[in-house]
Amino acid sequence: MNSLFFRPQSLGVRLFFAVLFSVILIFTDGRSQAVKSFRNILESFSISIYYVASTPQMALDSFGRRFIDSEKLLLENKNLKALLREKNSELLKMQNLKATNDRLSILLGSPIKEDELKKVTKVIISQQNKEHQQLIINKGRLNNVFIGQPLIDEQGIVGQVIATSEISSRVLLISDSSSSIPVQVLRSNVRALLDGNDSSNELIIKNLTKDQDIKVGDLLVTSGIGGRFPEGYPIATVTEIESSQTSPFLMVKAKPSASLNHLDYLLLVWTSGDNVKTIDTLSPENVKQVASLRSNFISPLHYLNRKNKNNAKWVVYKEEKKDDINIKQEQVQ
Repeated sequence: MNSLFFRPQSLGVRLFFAVLFSVILIFTDGRSQAVKSFRNILESFSISIYYVASTPQMALDSFGRRFIDSEKLLLENKNLKALLREKNSELLKMQNLKATNDRLSILLGSPIKEDELKKVTKVIISQQNKEHQQLIINKGRLNNVFIGQPLIDEQGIVGQVIATSEISSRVLLISDSSSSIPVQVLRSNVRALLDGNDSSNELIIKNLTKDQDIKVGDLLVTSGIGGRFPEGYPIATVTEIESSQTSPFLMVKAKPSASLNHLDYLLLVWTSGDNVKTIDTLSPENVKQVASLRSNFISPLHYLNRKNKNNAKWVVYKEEKKDDINIKQEQVQ
């Protein structure tokens, strides 16, 4: 019952006691060691409470920073990978351009005589199968390409033009079974016809008798007879010779000098002068001389060495012992 009629102290009384207590604390603060100790205890306690209360917030902030850092790292990693792919693509393009430039440099370094002209052409279609060994190139009648015109690469003879349009031409490769080219064995001066076999890795000679001087490893070059292919160009290397007791002829197999499976850029060759060349005007010794000169220039290593020595010139001389034509390099002073 008493609690029902109990009246709390007024606010003024409570304010008075609070102010009084505060004044007492102000006067005793700094003068009483007990008050100082009590204040330190309260501060330590309040700091502990603040630390405990702020721990969840600090944990959330730390997790948030780690999450943001992880997202940032993932984004940077993604951007770097994209940049790396782009740079790798550019590097591959540069390497391809460099390889093409080197190949064109070597190709343009192929030797020609004073009465020969050349022009670079690109293969746009390759038709090599069991029935045909042909190419389509991006030069035609507008570039003065004509039927029967020979094509070479940096290694030797590739084929001849068999059809032309205004802007393109069809090329019959030396590996086609309908191809037949007059050749000469560089070592022994034996002459024969080299036929295609519908294989980019094999050419054949069928008309050599068994008494002819030909061996495995012999280099075959164009003899120039007929006037279609310039003399002295490498065309194939003998890889196998078969002899049958029932036939008076040898079966000679040879590997093409040119990489017929990997043709990209080629050279069209124009030859001025007589269209028909005879054995009298192209003796075996003349062909050997031209072939020796061409072989040294056609080799990519020889060309690159020659390219690095801008002040060098090439002189042809003859050794009396073997009657062979060699290439000698003399420095221009």
